[in-house]
Amino acid sequence: MPERWLEDIQHQLTSLRRENRFLKFGLILCFVFASLPYLTGFQLDVIRAKKVVTERVEFVRDGKSVLSIILSPIENGLYILDEDGSRLVFLGRFLEGGMIGVHNKESKIVAKLGVRLNNGNVLVTNKYGKPVAEMDASLDGGVVSVANKDGKSVASMHGSLEVGTVSVANKDGKIIVLLTASPDGGSIGVANNEGKPVVVMSATQDDGVVVIRDKAGRTVWNAP
Repeated sequence: MPERWLEDIQHQLTSLRRENRFLKFGLILCFVFASLPYLTGFQLDVIRAKKVVTERVEFVRDGKSVLSIILSPIENGLYILDEDGSRLVFLGRFLEGGMIGVHNKESKIVAKLGVRLNNGNVLVTNKYGKPVAEMDASLDGGVVSVANKDGKSVASMHGSLEVGTVSVANKDGKIIVLLTASPDGGSIGVANNEGKPVVVMSATQDDGVVVIRDKAGRTVWNAP
């Protein structure tokens, strides 16, 4: 009996040693397979997730960051940055709508697209921040305006439900040409450099009028 009992113990020890070797071998295989992505540089082509929580996303080419998306520290929006960390685009949300801003190389916004409850706006500025082109849309119509380098409007076009106008101004912002259209007819007004009308032509459904004035505003000729 003692000899058989000793043989049973030896047999169990041998079985345990064999199972232990299998476990060690299995653990080594698991470690090797888990390390393969890091050892070979293998990366997943597609990552699917219902929700990603982060403050920064970086796009890398050849191991170098070429583009980043970060959360704005002040506004409710996102900034797209270049490889140097300079701002390229801003995407934000305000109380009445959203806004997209495009930055120049000095990180100043030079083009802006905004949306509110009842209208939209596109604004282009020069490097000094002065508006040089603007387009507005509302429920009644729209406006297109072009300014000089000083930010003064020199040409504009307005449209509403029944009336449309086109105006041209001088460098001081004074209107020198004005074209108007309405359901009754149209008119053309030409002013001098001081903005005083000197020639006016208008037409209605029944007749037309031409008026010429001097610089003091006195009529010197008209027809009929």
